[in-house]
Amino acid sequence: MAAIAPSGVRIGCRRIREGDEAHLLPGEAHSIPARQPGMRRASGAARWIAHGLLAELGVGDAAILRT
Repeated sequence: MAAIAPSGVRIGCRRIREGDEAHLLPGEAHSIPARQPGMRRASGAARWIAHGLLAELGVGDAAILRT
């Protein structure tokens, strides 16, 4: 994946797992209207990666809201 990302762009990837919806911060959970567990799990997994990448830049606990 790093080979296809433009220079300076941080990326991450992992499998979606059971319980990933628990990685949603409260504000994020409220901004996601999906009720299907699979969709909430996918959103939690994506935000887990994004939160980790932001933490590497010194940004912690920033809610990534769906707009």
